[in-house]
This record gives sequence, C-alpha cells and structure tokens, in this order.
Amino acid sequence: MNCPDILDSYRELVQTRLNVITESLGSSPMKEPLESLLKQGKRVRPIITLLSSEAVGGDVSEALPAAVAIELLHTASLIHDDMMDSASMRRGQPTVHAAYGDKMGLLCGDFLVSLAYEEMFRLKEPYNVSVLHLMNQTYKELCEGQALEEWVNDSKVLTPEALLEVIEKKTASLIYFAAKSGAIIGGSPEEDVDLFGSFGRSLGFAFQIQDDLLDLVGCSQETGKDTSLDEKNNKTTWVGTLGVNGEMAKIDVAEKKVKEYLSEAIQCLQQIQSSEAKDNLKGFVQYLMNRRS
Repeated sequence: MNCPDILDSYRELVQTRLNVITESLGSSPMKEPLESLLKQGKRVRPIITLLSSEAVGGDVSEALPAAVAIELLHTASLIHDDMMDSASMRRGQPTVHAAYGDKMGLLCGDFLVSLAYEEMFRLKEPYNVSVLHLMNQTYKELCEGQALEEWVNDSKVLTPEALLEVIEKKTASLIYFAAKSGAIIGGSPEEDVDLFGSFGRSLGFAFQIQDDLLDLVGCSQETGKDTSLDEKNNKTTWVGTLGVNGEMAKIDVAEKKVKEYLSEAIQCLQQIQSSEAKDNLKGFVQYLMNRRS
C-alpha cells in the first residue's frame, strides 16, 4: 500500500464515522458548524492510530473508535485555539467563531470533547480503560499547553526551552496519544507500547516545528489558513526564539531540528518487529513530513 492509498482508505473510514456522528445531531444548532468543519482535515492523528494498531497486528476496526475520538478532541482544541488566536481561517474556510460567533465557538469545542468521550465508550475490553485514561491525561495536557502558551507570550519568557514545553503539551501529547493508543488496542507488548509513545512524541515535535515553518514561509492557498498569523498576533514560535540573526538562518536551524526529531521517531519504529504495516507507518511519516500544508 502506498501513501496516497493509506490516506484514502483510512481517511474514508474515519470520515464515514464522523458523518454518522454529525447526522445524529438532528436539528441541533451545533450540527451545521460541526458538520462543515468535520468534513475537512488531513486526519493525521487518527491515521497514526490506525497504522500503529495495524503495525502490531491489531484489527483496524477495533482501533477506529479511538482514532475518531482523537480527531474529535483535536478539532475541539483547534476551535478554542482559533478563538484565542483570533484566527479567521481554518482548513480553507472561516473558523467557527468567525462564522458563528464566540459563544457558539466555545460551545462547539466543548461539545466535541463530549463526543470524543462517547466514542471512547465504544472501545472493547480489556484496553478501553487504559486508553480512556490516556485520553483524559492528554486532554489535561492540551489545556495546560494552551495556558502555558498564553503565559509565555504575556510574560515574554521567550526561550526555545519554554516554547518546546508548549509544543510538548499542545502538539506532541496528542500524537503521542494517537500512536500509543493504537499500539495498546493492537495488543502490543508493554515495551513496544512505550516505543510507540516515544515515536509519537518525537514526531509531534517535528510536526509542530515544521508547521511553524509553514506559517512563516507557506502560501495561504496551500496551507488553507492565514499565513504569518503568529507574527500578526504577536505570538512567538520556537523558530522565533532562536538566537541566530536573519530569517534564513532561523529557517536553516529549524529544518535541522525537524530532521533530528524525525530521525528519533524513525529510530523508535526501527525497534518494532518488521511488517508491511510498519513500513506503511514509516512511509506515511515521510509523506507527512514532506507536506506543503
């Protein structure tokens, strides 16, 4: 299976379930904004969950509830993040709060969290409790990361170390959760579960620093969101804290850091037993890190 096939097949699985969820909302005033938002997205995190489960011999269908829950939790965090950043575009369309107002944005984000927990209740025993606990820990970290980011920017504690902690809680934690939960559901031995967690954490750092680079140099038509938004909102990224002179020098350092974290992620996967499914996961990571949006 090549990477486009992975994207198509697993994204379709996730999207089908998301469509069922939004259809079940009936006449709810939150149906329209959520339906519109949940039809978009790369589905990076749920794909990682499904591939991680398959890489250890698991059944993709059993990991699907967790994969969908992760996407719902991620989307909730995006809605709230967009509100705090005053972002007007997300996934090539107006953000929820820009289109429907701050009150509806707040409610939609909270509602998605509840839907994520509902999905988790569909997981089978014996791993349902441990994965649910892991999701709760991740949600706490997401909230802490958002609060830390606000504090860092308000207090001007703008160091690479402080921004890496923000990345760890806001981005790496969710990808850590995605990979580790997939391995748990797939029936992986405990030592391999930890490897998948480390893989997800390193990938999360690489993904976020690359995303900061795209915000800096990307094209809004490719990224589907405002470019240079962090600069416009006086919000400093890890790239912006680097103690080197000149934009190109910072970009060079950041690109090297992305490769470093990516290498760490791949090294974790190298320790997992070889299989076609593991190769698919490695291929997807490479495909993901070559993205332009």
